[in-house]
Amino acid sequence: MTNENSGRTAGRDSAGGPGSPGEVAQGTGRRRGNAVAVVAAGFGVLAVSGAVLVGPGLLSGDGVRLAFADQPVVASSSSAPAPPPAEEPGRDWAESLPDGLAAGPPTGWTPVESGPPTHSAGELAGRAAEIAPHVEERVRELLPGATEVTIGELGGEGPGFHDGQDYVMGVVSYEDDQGPGQVAFQYNFPGVWGDSTSGESCSTAQACGHEVLDDGSAVRYAVEPWGPEELPALLYAVDHLRVDGSVLSVWGYNYDFPTGQVQRPLPVPGFDGLAELATDEEIDFRIDG
Repeated sequence: MTNENSGRTAGRDSAGGPGSPGEVAQGTGRRRGNAVAVVAAGFGVLAVSGAVLVGPGLLSGDGVRLAFADQPVVASSSSAPAPPPAEEPGRDWAESLPDGLAAGPPTGWTPVESGPPTHSAGELAGRAAEIAPHVEERVRELLPGATEVTIGELGGEGPGFHDGQDYVMGVVSYEDDQGPGQVAFQYNFPGVWGDSTSGESCSTAQACGHEVLDDGSAVRYAVEPWGPEELPALLYAVDHLRVDGSVLSVWGYNYDFPTGQVQRPLPVPGFDGLAELATDEEIDFRIDG
């Protein structure tokens, strides 16, 4: 099915992103739909070796959390402002987004009114074990030149799950001819994202747009640069706001986020590949549906 804006398919059956080197260890988690970020020591805030997920572009207000770090750290949001965006006079970051998008966050998507389901840690771990091999294989398909494509242990704000957790996070690591890289994702169960969540994330991005697919779901795209303008670190984010109320978010980087080292000019697999992954209906962690 084609969407109303750009002709990309709802199923997306085929494919068509810190500081100075060594300074930065990036990390974030999302909690109940709000992206939060650990910001780099290069900006005078915090650095933790081995921390992951997305970069400082998608920042919101319930504190700063490290996901999948060796030792999870929580800092107050007041102590960790977002780093300044890459300053490049005259550059329009919207040009980095796919063609044909409507500006800003989706406005027609309707989240479910009920709260998220409640599952035990064991149930979540069992479902994660079923889905993880598919995610790894999809990333391998999207990065045909990559080697050592490996998905890490899925979980939350650290490996593993806890009872009642309403989201699932994971990272796929790889090597290519430009160095190490990662693709990260988070699945939020129906009821986690509300009406304003995508708008809050868009408000902190340098460029944000969306498309509405034929099935009524929406796909949000955002780009966030920071660091030196000659070679900024870049985060590409794609969220699929699904008709059942769940949201699958995926992130690509041009840097290796355990070290903050920029490895490539643009994030991979790029927006088209990230959108393929985000709209893959087999990446569904619901247990009863």
